[in-house]
Amino acid sequence: MDSILREEQEENRRKNNKWGIRGSPASNDFKSPGDPKFMEAFELSPEESEDVLFKEAWLTYFWRRAQVNGLEEDIAKERLQFWINRSAHSPTSHDAVDVEQGLMELRKYGIEHRLWEASRKEIDHESSPSNARKSPAH
Repeated sequence: MDSILREEQEENRRKNNKWGIRGSPASNDFKSPGDPKFMEAFELSPEESEDVLFKEAWLTYFWRRAQVNGLEEDIAKERLQFWINRSAHSPTSHDAVDVEQGLMELRKYGIEHRLWEASRKEIDHESSPSNARKSPAH
């Protein structure tokens, strides 16, 4: 039983290592001294905190939409849960780094663009003549 648990932990570590966001199992990996997360976290100004909270909400929104639309199914659920869990505490400098990495990840996977394309197709489909409803005759 222990070997099965170890295998699952190792698999999760390998899977999450590709995104390496603090708070994931990959965060247990060694951080180099040049890594901003290696430094002690510090409090943010009210403006910086607001910015981080906005970006966390943005990431939560887009990962939820990705999950609903079936984009990157293997990671969307995990990312959504990760960002939901993050909103429960006051942000620190580490969180500021994490949201920037999270936004880069959204760009890397093209989530925003792919969701925009999907919504355009849906709108085009709904407005096509074959789908237009005829108004009842008076």
